[in-house]
Amino acid sequence: MERKGLFSNPYFFAVIIMAAASIACWVFIYGSAYNTYNYSEIVSYYFAYNMNYYIHYSNLLPSPLQFLVYGNHIAPDQLLVLLLFSLVESVQTLVVLEIVILSLTALLVFIVVHDLLGNDKVGLLLSFAFIANPGTLGIFATGYSTEMLIMPLYIMAFYFYMKRSRWPFFASLVLLLGTMEEAPFFAMTLAIGLIFYEKTRKPKPQERGRVGFAYAMLGSSLIALLIYALLYHYIAVSYTTGGAFNPYLKVNAYPIVSALGPYQQSAYIGSSGWIGSIQLIPQSQYGIVLFAVALALLAFGIWSLYELLPLVIFIAPWLYEGIVFGRTFLMLPFTTQYFGFVLGGTFAASMLGLLYIKNGKPSVFKKSFIWAFSISLILFFSSIAIFQLANYAYLSLNPGQNIIAAASRLDSVVALVPQNATVMTDGFIVSHLFQRKQLESLLDGQPYFQPEYIVVDSNNSFYIANQNATLANYLSNHSYSVYAKNGSAVLYVKT
Repeated sequence: MERKGLFSNPYFFAVIIMAAASIACWVFIYGSAYNTYNYSEIVSYYFAYNMNYYIHYSNLLPSPLQFLVYGNHIAPDQLLVLLLFSLVESVQTLVVLEIVILSLTALLVFIVVHDLLGNDKVGLLLSFAFIANPGTLGIFATGYSTEMLIMPLYIMAFYFYMKRSRWPFFASLVLLLGTMEEAPFFAMTLAIGLIFYEKTRKPKPQERGRVGFAYAMLGSSLIALLIYALLYHYIAVSYTTGGAFNPYLKVNAYPIVSALGPYQQSAYIGSSGWIGSIQLIPQSQYGIVLFAVALALLAFGIWSLYELLPLVIFIAPWLYEGIVFGRTFLMLPFTTQYFGFVLGGTFAASMLGLLYIKNGKPSVFKKSFIWAFSISLILFFSSIAIFQLANYAYLSLNPGQNIIAAASRLDSVVALVPQNATVMTDGFIVSHLFQRKQLESLLDGQPYFQPEYIVVDSNNSFYIANQNATLANYLSNHSYSVYAKNGSAVLYVKT
């Protein structure tokens, strides 16, 4: 089959337009959410705050190994992001970077399908299935996180494996292993699934020896797992869910493996601001599990079911943590980033299934049925995500006069905090005070420093709703007075 150059390919051009529309849409949504204090970006903030301290206060760190700590993860890849962040130090830099990377992953999906399958219509369909997927929507809506790198790097490792491209394969594998401390499990199950795939079929001449790459991936994953385990003994991760953030990363603190730790479903289903206010998923534990598994298996069509064993192995870490441990909040597609764990595996399994169909194994009738059913499933799941996205966009265009007025009141108070001040505030306001000398969130009553200023807004806050008593107790034990007040927005100053 004669292949057109990608940039003269109308299907690829359509995917470029799709990715550009995604970037524009999410940048607009986040811009509106930021300006109206309607999304906390609390996850993004921790990453940005780490990077800010690494740039300006590296002399305070107990060890150079602390440069590997971001948020509550050991994430070596973030060193590359740190270089970019140093040019424009802002929470928004990280959010926009995530939007661009995830949106451009749709182009990567198309290129892989174009090259491995030679079917550009399927490439366009799967690119749309990725970018309009409820799981992808959750990654977008969460804000910046290490998980957003897993999907593109997983696809690249799979693609270069299939192509037997040695150095690109190992480069993408190293980057995948460096995304976070849980990445070795994803690479390990990818390797094991591919080994089973190769051992249960007769390879073509050009495919012989490819399984060696899978064994190399498995060995590299085990080595990476050992390295992360050793790092845990020397690196302190001070961010603990429900507790304050210590910018100095005390060396006696121990890290936690999962991003939200003891958070309960009820605490995260609600999410913060209007970004997570519209829920279209089942509220029961079993309903969440069933919906999430259906999404994981079917969002890219039912082709992956033709390679069921590799599929189950690919997504085993996600299933194990979400089902065996009962941590079903990891499976919420609209409000969490954890579908980054599973979308790469479902795509890889779908590609293996499509290659099976391409080789003519099912009958013509079965092929027709499979295609019709798969397209229907993709359109169904995508329509759910598009409806959710449309609601986000509508709320961005029409935030309401009360929200605009509340944002104006907060702006007037935030503007009074000097640039060189130390300040404590809550999750919705942290991004607007990021450039101050020191910043801490009101997540508990034992801050690591006594801030000169405290900014609160009891009517526009995710965290302070449960922290009124904590704040009152802190104020009663320290000398603060009201410096400025505009409606529910209050600025305290240390006296």
